[in-house]
Amino acid sequence: MKKRLLTEGLKCSPETMASPQLSSPQPNNGLQTTVFSLLLATVPIAPIAHAQDTPAPRPISTDRPDTTESAYTVPDGMFQIEASILDFSRDRRGTPSAHSQWIFGQVNFKRGVSQNTDLQLIFNTHSVAGQVEGGDRTYSNGFGDITLRIKRNLWGNDSGETAFAVMPYLTFPTHTGMSNRTWAGGIILPFSTSLPNGWTLGLMTELDFRDRAADGAGRFQWLNSVTTGIPLIADVGAYIELVSIASPTAPHQLSTNAGLTFQLSPNLIIDTGCRIGLSRTSPDLGVFSGFSVRF
Repeated sequence: MKKRLLTEGLKCSPETMASPQLSSPQPNNGLQTTVFSLLLATVPIAPIAHAQDTPAPRPISTDRPDTTESAYTVPDGMFQIEASILDFSRDRRGTPSAHSQWIFGQVNFKRGVSQNTDLQLIFNTHSVAGQVEGGDRTYSNGFGDITLRIKRNLWGNDSGETAFAVMPYLTFPTHTGMSNRTWAGGIILPFSTSLPNGWTLGLMTELDFRDRAADGAGRFQWLNSVTTGIPLIADVGAYIELVSIASPTAPHQLSTNAGLTFQLSPNLIIDTGCRIGLSRTSPDLGVFSGFSVRF
């Protein structure tokens, strides 16, 4: 980095340039000028230049609202909150009974711990689940389970057309009315690539393990998804996604998701969308809205 040199004050004054005279002593102006120059040199010019050269953080990238996670991490030292304002799903699964669930404030709290790594804490602040069967209604509500994740970007975080990350996770049961009451863990592998005309393509594979089966899901589960991001106008975008969930001990599930995103500022995005089950074993319908903010 080039630094501006304060050499003007180090030049000799006209008095010091003159020939010596046999006269009465004069003030030592050269020494005074030198001292003044040294004081000016303490002005913090270098820190100002450094602040101007500090690069801006990479564009915000979110794991919501689709199932496919982002391959990009939160920049080092920054926080990011991704939250659903409302998430509703309804499912009959080919039976006379109907299951519905409301989730208020599902939060993913992120912290960038290095330029290519972030930590994530996920929880449901409040959930309400209901079942209607034969005219009888039953409800349960409460705080959901807690999930810890760590995402490590392996390439493409700040440059390139593609990006890839590894994200192991662990879910802790809270044993509340909305808890699955089982430990779970796995690994998530998201990949992203740029397409022509500003489109993007995201691919993800995820391996899940539970210590025991719960809610009709098998102990082992393999999830795969593909999503396409489509720029519309200005800061408005859309996406469409296909999700497949397979298990050796549970029926296969297939669903599609679609939605809109609105970027209100470089660090604030709001979203809305829906989920539609394509197989009888998938939830029939879901709608959601939320936001993501970085600071």
